[in-house]
Amino acid sequence: MSSLAGTIAVTLTLLNVPATGLTARVSFTNMGDTPALLWNRLAFADNRAPADVFLITADGEKRMFKGPIMKLRPPGPDDYLVIPPLGSVVGAAALSRSYAIPDHGTISVQYMAYNQAPDGSWIQKLVSEAVSITLR
Repeated sequence: MSSLAGTIAVTLTLLNVPATGLTARVSFTNMGDTPALLWNRLAFADNRAPADVFLITADGEKRMFKGPIMKLRPPGPDDYLVIPPLGSVVGAAALSRSYAIPDHGTISVQYMAYNQAPDGSWIQKLVSEAVSITLR
């Protein structure tokens, strides 16, 4: 199971949702021809952003993570999603819950995290393009 590193492409979309504020919708697509493993926490299994997976600026000023920082156990075999070849997994996180997002201005967001094999035999950097949205 741990040999399923795959090639995962990350696509980020920002939505300004009235009920939850700024929300990131992140799509993880397996671009390879074999299944790929993705740690479920990186895909927001609990609808929350793990600490510091987003690089966020508001009008050019870095916004810090303000959510709870928890010490997590390393992921085990049951903590992974299997993405089939050319398949996708989509997750969403309410950024306003975990970052100090202002009500107005230009917000730039980029996703960056590290996905690791259950046995530690590989690690891969997952990075999206930076996306901006103007809040009014």
